[in-house]
Amino acid sequence: MKVSEFDVDQFNFEPFPEKYKRNCIQSIMLPSYKGERCPIIQLPWIEISQYGVPTKNEFFKEDTQRYFIKLPLAGAKSEELREWLETIDKKFGNSAVRKKLLGDKSKHTYQPLLRTPVSEEGGSEKMPYVKFKLQSLYPSNEITTGVVVQEASGEIRAVEASSIDDVVKYVPFKSKVRCFITPSKLWYHPSSNVDASYGVVFKCVKIFSKLPERNSLPLQIEDVAAQFAESGDESE
Repeated sequence: MKVSEFDVDQFNFEPFPEKYKRNCIQSIMLPSYKGERCPIIQLPWIEISQYGVPTKNEFFKEDTQRYFIKLPLAGAKSEELREWLETIDKKFGNSAVRKKLLGDKSKHTYQPLLRTPVSEEGGSEKMPYVKFKLQSLYPSNEITTGVVVQEASGEIRAVEASSIDDVVKYVPFKSKVRCFITPSKLWYHPSSNVDASYGVVFKCVKIFSKLPERNSLPLQIEDVAAQFAESGDESE
C-alpha cells in the first residue's frame, strides 16, 4: 500500500490485552486499520543526505539504541510523506482523541512523528525528519528488517543484515532508500509522571537501498553524531 492509499481516518489504536500486560514493560496500545491488522506501507525514494542509520558515537552507549533509521524530509519528492505524517500527528495530537485513548483526565503531551529541528547559527541547515524503528528479535537483538541493495552497477541482491553495523554498511550516507513500514504501537507514560507524554511508533520492515558510487562517499561526515542527538523524548 502506498502512502496516498492509507486512510488515516481508518487508523486507530486498541487497548493492549489484559492477559498479556504482565509481560509488557511499557504502557502501549496496539494499532488497527479498518478494524483489522495494519498493512505494510511503501514510502517514496529518499536520499540520505542527512541523518540515516547512526554509527557508533558518544550519544549511544548500546548498539540497541541505534536500531532506527532517520529520514530527511525536504524537497518536493518528500512532500506527500510530510503531509501524511502531519495528518497522523494532527489526528493523534488532538485533545479529544487523546482523552478517548488515555482517559478524560489525561494531560499527556504528544510527541509528533514529523520533527523540525532548530538549526544552530553558523551551522548547516537541519532538515525536518521522521524516525522509524528497525525490527529485531528479543532477547537476541538480531535485526530482522529486510535489506535489499542495488549496487552502482545495477545489480540487485538481498543481503544479510542481522546487526546494526550491517545495516549501516548497506544504508550509507548518500544512498537512496525506499522504506516499507507498518504501525507498531502507541506508547504512553503513566499519568502520574511529570511531563507525561505519548506517541505513535512505526517500524521499518524492509529497506531497499540504492548504493552510491564509492568515490562519492566522503571520508568523514561532519557533525554526523550531532544529527542524531535531537531525537527527543521517545519511549521506544
